[in-house]
Amino acid sequence: MVSLKKKKIIIILGMARSGTSFLASWLYKCGLSLGQDLLEADDIWNEKGFFEDKSIIKLNNKVFKRTFNIIDKFFVKFNIASKVIPNDKEEAKKIIVLRNSQNDQWGWKVPSTTMLWEKLWFQALKELNLTEDIFIFVCFREYQKVVDSLMRVKYLKCQKNHVFKLHFNLFKNRYANNYLREWIVNNQEILKLYNTKQLTDSIIPVNTQMVLDNSESIYKKLKDVGVEINYVDPKSIYEKTLMDRKVELSYLLESKIVNEAKLVEKQMLELLSNSKF
Repeated sequence: MVSLKKKKIIIILGMARSGTSFLASWLYKCGLSLGQDLLEADDIWNEKGFFEDKSIIKLNNKVFKRTFNIIDKFFVKFNIASKVIPNDKEEAKKIIVLRNSQNDQWGWKVPSTTMLWEKLWFQALKELNLTEDIFIFVCFREYQKVVDSLMRVKYLKCQKNHVFKLHFNLFKNRYANNYLREWIVNNQEILKLYNTKQLTDSIIPVNTQMVLDNSESIYKKLKDVGVEINYVDPKSIYEKTLMDRKVELSYLLESKIVNEAKLVEKQMLELLSNSKF
């Protein structure tokens, strides 16, 4: 078993379009290393940058591609199944060992990590005896806002190609309901993490407004657990328009899925209300 010097690893979990990039950008500005080779910014998805380590994206994508089905993709059928094999865990451990050797405090933000947390990343950290040295931020945003944001971004991306635009218009309700299902599964994974009670003292659930209003308290919390970074006011880098682009778009969500989402949202809001800084 590999033995490593104890260090601090900050992990950001949460569904895409839930404020994960904003939180990551703030921590990055404060001096936290999030990787040497980060995903490039995108003029529609995220023009300020994603702050995502490409090596982690590559591994997560490889796992999800094992269950990829081109027919499902064309007909926008819901499929976020994943199959983790032993080699994936070894590759994850190599990434962690390398990053841990390069920085005293470091972290990562890749939204797909949430879906692979229990199967892959937590197992890798546990085998490296690093679970006591991780600190987790859970980013939450209400389901309607997340679905709206994803739909607007998808719509804008599809305007650049006539075929993609036609496909989006044909299947826009399926896209919306799939985003909602994805939101449910991501947040169920987070609730599962809480329910295990293994890392309860090392998790802080937040939303963007909480970061803006309580940044000094969050910074102090990080200092208290040994994270040595500088303080930067997150309000100096926040741009609300990046999360809420103006697009006139309508779609229909299935009531059964909405009802399930409401139950999950209620539980997540309870976690937020109990969040202490």
